[in-house]
Amino acid sequence: MVAPNEKYIHSKSRLHDQPHTIKNRFYANVLLPDERGCMIWSGYKNKQGYGHLRGFDEKMILAHRFSYALHFGPFDSSLCVLHHCDNPSCVSPEHLFLGTRKDNMQDCSRKGRIGGTAKINILRKNNDK
Repeated sequence: MVAPNEKYIHSKSRLHDQPHTIKNRFYANVLLPDERGCMIWSGYKNKQGYGHLRGFDEKMILAHRFSYALHFGPFDSSLCVLHHCDNPSCVSPEHLFLGTRKDNMQDCSRKGRIGGTAKINILRKNNDK
């Protein structure tokens, strides 16, 4: 199960005297909603634009997965957290929903975000049904 951890995290920076919860660190990196309602992650992002947050155990957590768990509670870690808005940097709970890997691939295909072999294989599997 994926769940936000409320344990205290001690910043490695000497600029911070107080320990911070991961929840506080999360919100410190979230911008107010934009015109589409997206709450954009302003912290570290990977090449695909997904936000990353360092957990209390020093492991990286995807920011949108943390946001989902924070707002809706624990969920099965085998599930994907998908975006209605199709913005990988968005952590707005209103824009997030759970799905299987298959749901995620079908969502990507519908939105034209995958191409090549992956898209062809998904289309073949859907046509075989």
